[in-house]
Amino acid sequence: MSKQDFTVGSQPCLLQGVQDLFGDEEVQPSGRLFSLAISADGSVLAMGDEAGGIFAWDLLSGHGPARVGTVEASVEQLIFMPDGATLACGDDEGAITTWSLPDRAMIRSRPRAHERGIYAAAVTREGYLLTGALDGHVKAWEATSLELVRDAFSTRHGVLSLNLGTKYLHAGNVSGKISCWNGIDSEPVFVSRIHRGPVFAIRDVNGSGLLASCGQESIVQFWEAGSGSVVGGFEAGQGKVLDLLVFPTSHPCSSNMDGETFNLATAGGDGTIKTWQVDSGDLSSAVLVSSTRAHDRTVEKIVLDSARRSLYSVSSDGSAKKWGY
Repeated sequence: MSKQDFTVGSQPCLLQGVQDLFGDEEVQPSGRLFSLAISADGSVLAMGDEAGGIFAWDLLSGHGPARVGTVEASVEQLIFMPDGATLACGDDEGAITTWSLPDRAMIRSRPRAHERGIYAAAVTREGYLLTGALDGHVKAWEATSLELVRDAFSTRHGVLSLNLGTKYLHAGNVSGKISCWNGIDSEPVFVSRIHRGPVFAIRDVNGSGLLASCGQESIVQFWEAGSGSVVGGFEAGQGKVLDLLVFPTSHPCSSNMDGETFNLATAGGDGTIKTWQVDSGDLSSAVLVSSTRAHDRTVEKIVLDSARRSLYSVSSDGSAKKWGY
């Protein structure tokens, strides 16, 4: 991988200095990139393309990209298992595969785990793999064997996003509704229409009891985790918002450490990545900190590597980039 120095600005959350991860490397994706994941310790980055290719980078050594393997359909979801060395993949035909990153080898395959594509995943404290799919089902799997533990929930519309917190599991679907459960064996706590169209991502707001979500209508909404009551939101002006992340309060991008404000980033359908500062006392608006034309087409996913002050993005233009701040 080619190297370049990053020019890191002093302004919080200002993206500067970009590195094309694939560049002129021999290993290249085939078409659009839809999925992106980073291990819990920030040591490995993984992404997948529409031709079924799965790629990984060793962020500690800088080695990569390496092709981990290939599945038979577009890679729509990737998630690291707790050991940090196993990657789970959900594809557009509803199959689950698990991969050993050190060996670059498939461990298990579960064809037709869902009737339609898998677009969301989470891992429980017990180590179960949760998957959400366009067939409207959320299922729990034994992570090692991929044996079905429970067909946990069913919604009327396809599931696009999952968020597993300390108390609740939330699922966002294609109709704009978010469903909430208190564990995989419970009845729904609430089902609420929070967006006017597909809900692409749901994120915890630093343990505040609030969640942030984004969707087709380019609005970020803030709402209470236990009730679904909307308490604020703002228009991002990006056509649609495909992903978002909330910077931790201890993060360099969080310019106010007293909890009165927090910062987040949004990935846009117009190819931009924007960063924002939000006042916890007034969630009805946000201050735009930076707007970066990141890709030529939709920014599909973004992840944060706090230890190395880097943000990674993938796009339907087929590129993957690393940003300093």
